[in-house]
Amino acid sequence: MAATATYPPPPPYYKLYKDYTQNPKSAPEPPPPIEGTYVLFGSSYTTDDVLPSLEEQGVRQLYPKGPNIGGDREGDAALRNSKTRTQVMPDIGAT
Repeated sequence: MAATATYPPPPPYYKLYKDYTQNPKSAPEPPPPIEGTYVLFGSSYTTDDVLPSLEEQGVRQLYPKGPNIGGDREGDAALRNSKTRTQVMPDIGAT
């Protein structure tokens, strides 16, 4: 049976790596990372990833702003209680 299609030839830049097994540093350096805006599939994108705030998204923030958000003592106590229960249950014989 005759082949209807053959594999395409390798891209021309494969010759840049011909001495890679003897000298790995002979390969060209990769291109620098893209900074700023770029076009991909006809749309413009930016590398500056900034997450919008809740207000910018039209969502009401349920907790106060700032780095010092107080701990919930009742929630901490409930968490400690649930941890204690899961540690004590095997000792009681519950399977």
